[in-house]
Amino acid sequence: VLMEFSGAYNLGALQSLIDALEAAWPHVQRAADLAVRRPDVMARPVARLLQARLFAYQGRWPEAARLAAEISDTHHRARQAGQADACLLPNEEVLLDAVRLAADDGPAHGWAEIEARSRVASVEQQAIEIIELHALSALRRGLGAEGRDALLRALALAAHMPNIMEPRLRKRLASLDRAAEGGALL
Repeated sequence: VLMEFSGAYNLGALQSLIDALEAAWPHVQRAADLAVRRPDVMARPVARLLQARLFAYQGRWPEAARLAAEISDTHHRARQAGQADACLLPNEEVLLDAVRLAADDGPAHGWAEIEARSRVASVEQQAIEIIELHALSALRRGLGAEGRDALLRALALAAHMPNIMEPRLRKRLASLDRAAEGGALL
C-alpha cells in the first residue's frame, strides 16, 4: 500500500507541476483515498494538501480555501495531541500557508513572510511553487504588476535550480502578457 500511495502521490504531483492538472486528479484522489483508508501508511495529510494545491492552480479558490482550512485544523489537532507522525513537515506547512493565503486574498506582507519561510524550509522546487501561488493570488485580485513581478521572480529562481515548472511559468507569463496587450488580466 505504501508503494501504491507513493506512486499515486508522486505521479499526481509531477503531473500538476507540468500543468497536466486534469491528468493529475485521478492519481491524487487515489493517494488521498489510500491515506484515509490506511492512515498507518501516511498519517500526514500530504495528499489532501496536494488536492488543495491543485484546486488553487485551477482557480477553484473556495474549494482550495475549505480544504486548506480542514488540513490546518487536522495538523493543529495532531500537534496538540503529540501525534508527530500526523503533523505536516515544515516545508509542507509553508505550502499549506501559501494555499491559504492565496485563497484568502492575502496581503503583500503575508507573502513576504511566507516566501522568507520558504527560502529556509522548502525542498526541491517548492520555493518556485510558493512564488507562483503569490502570482496567482495577485492576478486573482486584479494586481497585474504584482502578479507579473512574482512570475518573473519564480522564473529567475527556476533558472538556478533543477525543476519541471519552468514551461508552466513561461506559459502563464505569456498568457498574462497577451491579456495585458488586450487590456484585460488573466
